[in-house]
Amino acid sequence: MSRFILAFLLVYSIAGYSQISIGFTADTTLGCDNLTVQFADTTSQTGITSRLWDFGDSTTDTSLNVTHIYDVVGVFTVKLTLTTLTDTAIISKTITIRQKPNVDFVSSKYANYTLTDTLYFSFSKIYYKSISAIDTFNYMFTWVLDTDTLVDTTNTVVKQYKQEGKYKTTLIVSAFTGCSDTLTKEIEIVNKNFLPNIFTPNGDGQNDIFYAQTDGVTAYELKIFSRYGTIIYVSKGTKVWWDGRTSAGEEVVPGTYYYVLKAQESDELQKGTVFLSR
Repeated sequence: MSRFILAFLLVYSIAGYSQISIGFTADTTLGCDNLTVQFADTTSQTGITSRLWDFGDSTTDTSLNVTHIYDVVGVFTVKLTLTTLTDTAIISKTITIRQKPNVDFVSSKYANYTLTDTLYFSFSKIYYKSISAIDTFNYMFTWVLDTDTLVDTTNTVVKQYKQEGKYKTTLIVSAFTGCSDTLTKEIEIVNKNFLPNIFTPNGDGQNDIFYAQTDGVTAYELKIFSRYGTIIYVSKGTKVWWDGRTSAGEEVVPGTYYYVLKAQESDELQKGTVFLSR
């Protein structure tokens, strides 16, 4: 009878719930490429006959405390398996290795920035790739635009400069503390207004007006000349344009015309030609 009771207790210990108070620590569970993680077995149990670390990347170890390097991006389940003569216990933690950002950004214009431009700076985000899970963490974008610092999780910001000059734009992208990349580019803003070189005042609602993209504050005078040098139209104000007619309201014939755009309170002057087509 005593042998039967002993056998029953032994079977129950092996097949029932684990009696090992298993545990381990990892000094970090989130990082970037080539992350070094320190693992420590914190189990307070005597009689351990075997120990197996499975790092989730097809590598294992049997040491009490171990250092492991993750050199690929992914989400890895780390398992520690301990065995005694009568029991086996398993515990796991998740380690997330993120893609380190490789910063680059573009603006809505590559050159010839003016005071009238609203610039869109945009970073093409590096998306996380893993065969085991999807990275749901946000990248943190820090934009430094002149005197403005914008911290957000968006990858596009808008900026309009009010004065001429050279300005530095800096983007810092962080995947995690200590895992970031930074890039700075310089742009030059000039007080030059854009005017098209062709327009079609035919009443179809598209490109019917020849207008100067000004800042909407500075007062200008726009003069239109025929190819013979005769002034046929004048527009004054903070917004100036030409609708393809003379100052008397008569339609002009298709062809090339000359313009002079001058700021009324400065020496700023632009000259050029525009082709009118109906």
